[in-house]
Amino acid sequence: MTKKQTMPNEKKGLAKWTTRDLLVIAVISIIFAAPLTGATYIFTIFIVPMGPLAAHIGFGIWLMPPIFIAYILRRPGAALLAELLIAIISMPFSPFGWTVLITVLSTGVPVELVFLTTRYRNYRLSLLIIAGIIPGLIGMAFGWTIYGIHLLSIEMQIGIVVATIISCAASGLVAKLLADGIAKTGVLSNYAVGQEMQEEL
Repeated sequence: MTKKQTMPNEKKGLAKWTTRDLLVIAVISIIFAAPLTGATYIFTIFIVPMGPLAAHIGFGIWLMPPIFIAYILRRPGAALLAELLIAIISMPFSPFGWTVLITVLSTGVPVELVFLTTRYRNYRLSLLIIAGIIPGLIGMAFGWTIYGIHLLSIEMQIGIVVATIISCAASGLVAKLLADGIAKTGVLSNYAVGQEMQEEL
């Protein structure tokens, strides 16, 4: 079990993409784009006005798609390509317009770098959680001064850091649970995650 989790799609090679891979990533990106766009409106209208702590509690929602797709595809560039497709699809409907493309850099790239450190061979839960936390902390650090977090009380600053870590760690956990649940149906039998679930069953 452990060995299979750390050796994704050995027979095809890490850099060799297939038409099926591209179709899978396109379909998943389309599926994620709609709810994420809706979540953006809810977040902007209802959550952000509640304060920075509430805003950071929900940050992990946007990190789940790239981790989910990376865990399934287990290919270099999967998370980044997914974020690009989701951003392009969401752009006409998002209240932030073309600036949603920034998420490609702020989330897709850090997630890719986490898996790159293991040469795309480790997809254990611990690494998925790290893949959520790292971009979350980077995003928080980027907005620390811009959004005036540094001017808040020490207690609030600590709360924001803790909320960010918990929310982003949860994104990795939820991504794995969702992917494993889908894999158990057999629709991902051509991928390592599907083969792992079938062996467990």
